[in-house]
Amino acid sequence: MNRHELADLFPDTSEYTDLIDQPAPKVPGHYPMSNNDRAMQFAPFAALTGYHELIQQTNQRFERKTYLTGAQLRRLQSQILLLADKLPLQVQIEAFNPSSGYYETNTDTLTAIQQQGQQLVLDQLGNVSIYNLRKITPK
Repeated sequence: MNRHELADLFPDTSEYTDLIDQPAPKVPGHYPMSNNDRAMQFAPFAALTGYHELIQQTNQRFERKTYLTGAQLRRLQSQILLLADKLPLQVQIEAFNPSSGYYETNTDTLTAIQQQGQQLVLDQLGNVSIYNLRKITPK
């Protein structure tokens, strides 16, 4: 950027007119950082062996997940709201398991519905996000 572009960005620099043309202060005993050292400081993940492979494995696991459309999600949410009056209730759910990367069908007792967190609370499975659900049916 030239001075004119900077002046457009910062129109009132009157307080700093005495500093603008001053050279950067040099601290005795401290040498400027070399470009090589600066690059090493800002590349911490390059030092992690296997980092890129881990990211790739995680991406492959989530490739199998299908995301619900808005209409499908609203239909699922309305089904869950209908079940809320009958808690605790034995249900069969088909949900994506982030640990395995596959959809699993489980039967469990639905004990609570957390509206804020958009999660179902099940006895044995714990909390399941409604965004991981594909299907829920009462037993």
